[in-house]
Amino acid sequence: MRKSPEHSFGRHDGALFNSLLGNCFDNTPLESFQGTLKNELVNHHGFKTRERAKCAVGEYIELFHNRQHTQARLDYLAPVAFTQR
Repeated sequence: MRKSPEHSFGRHDGALFNSLLGNCFDNTPLESFQGTLKNELVNHHGFKTRERAKCAVGEYIELFHNRQHTQARLDYLAPVAFTQR
């Protein structure tokens, strides 16, 4: 059985984002990123502690996703390169 988003985020100190109008597309970028993160990092590691998982996610975001991971919506540039042009 799949757990509700409220259950998952509540346990992990996350936040849910809902638009005032109930727009179902407002979470799309976040959900897309979470899917990429799980596919490229989380599913390949067995983290022994929560602290190690937080460190790995931070490193992934800062060292790979923002600096190297190209994105179609950014003209196939990494976010850092896109903002510097």
